[in-house]
Amino acid sequence: MQHIKPYILFFVFLLVFFSCTKEKTIDTPPTHETNSITQTNVLEKVLGTYSLFDRNWNLMEYTIFQEDSVFKAKITYNKKTSVTLLRLVDLSSNLYSFEYDGKTYYLRVDNILAEKRTIRILNEREERFLNFFEGKGFVDLSEQENRKNQTLRRKLDISSFFSPIRPTKKNWSSDMNYTDTLQYISFDDVSNPMRAIFTTNTRDTVYLSFEIPIGSEFNGSTMEVRWKIDTVVVNKLPKLNQKLLHYRVVR
Repeated sequence: MQHIKPYILFFVFLLVFFSCTKEKTIDTPPTHETNSITQTNVLEKVLGTYSLFDRNWNLMEYTIFQEDSVFKAKITYNKKTSVTLLRLVDLSSNLYSFEYDGKTYYLRVDNILAEKRTIRILNEREERFLNFFEGKGFVDLSEQENRKNQTLRRKLDISSFFSPIRPTKKNWSSDMNYTDTLQYISFDDVSNPMRAIFTTNTRDTVYLSFEIPIGSEFNGSTMEVRWKIDTVVVNKLPKLNQKLLHYRVVR
């Protein structure tokens, strides 16, 4: 035993070394698997559709869905739809990135937001996000709020617009100006917005919003009016409106 050859000792040393290395490898879980599990658990809580109106009452819809174990976002805005991957940027803060119209934006979902079915879209590195707000900041979108927005969008759908000025017309457009002849009655400067009151040739009363009061000396006169369809806010809720652009006394 006292004359163990050196190469035998070296061989034993190698066996012990590789044995320890193998045990360490088995005990250490892969990092990317942990990130994948965390990402899935957070985003699965907020699968659904979120929405927000811009300043002109156009609705943006943001849908988070899962496809082939990958999370994606479908964004619909101004009759344009795009699908983008949700990429995990920061695991510690549940920060994700997504692409829209050639730019990168950011989404954050913490546990409190997820429990309320709410997502937070960040504006940290861009001047604006889809025209919804300017400067740096964030906006929280609730899935519950989306149901109200869908109802409101249907009310603002110009395809369902009706006006006694042209009672049989169907294909209205907010991009067109209309010219009609009406009888001017009086001006309502109490309501908000202020309105010029007219009657049609079938004796229906119509109200056209106008920012400048019309004098009472024109009461009862016949006018050629140019008007358009826009949206006004009454009691904090938007509604379709007939807006007077120009008038000319005919007789």
